[in-house]
Amino acid sequence: MKRDYFEGADVAVTICAKDGTILDMNAKSKKTFLKPGMPEIIGQNVLDCHPEPARSLRRQEADLPNALVRWR
Repeated sequence: MKRDYFEGADVAVTICAKDGTILDMNAKSKKTFLKPGMPEIIGQNVLDCHPEPARSLRRQEADLPNALVRWR
């Protein structure tokens, strides 16, 4: 993926590893999900950002074979 396309997207894009580790976020994603004063969350697990029952649902989605995880 070209970096300018990633950064220029008018949608929040968060890239995660299969285990849920947040690898990268574009500017729109950071603006959407990081509140003022919040520390950077790259390197943390995306599941830690979701309360139950959303956390369990996201975990199930990630376990689907050949899934393009579409966490919102």
